[in-house]
Amino acid sequence: DPSGLRFLHFVVLGPLVGALVVLALVTILVLVDPRIRFPERLAAVDAPLLAAVPHMMTPFTKRMIRKDIIICAFVGVLALGLYLSLAYATKLGMI
Repeated sequence: DPSGLRFLHFVVLGPLVGALVVLALVTILVLVDPRIRFPERLAAVDAPLLAAVPHMMTPFTKRMIRKDIIICAFVGVLALGLYLSLAYATKLGMI
């Protein structure tokens, strides 16, 4: 009886580890980014603030963000389906 990880473990852990790596990289990027995004942060260092430009969401921006999210979700579901179908074909010995 063989011991160790089986093919199913790699199939399940592959996407999970990939998602965790992406989340870790985004977290590191946010923590290391030196830009000041909020005016309240300037008060902590006693820097003068001339003006603050508020973020505005126009209907066009909302539409583009919604479209981007739909496209990303579609590509993600398509990639996951392809991944699972290749894993299933490999398990059946077709590949």
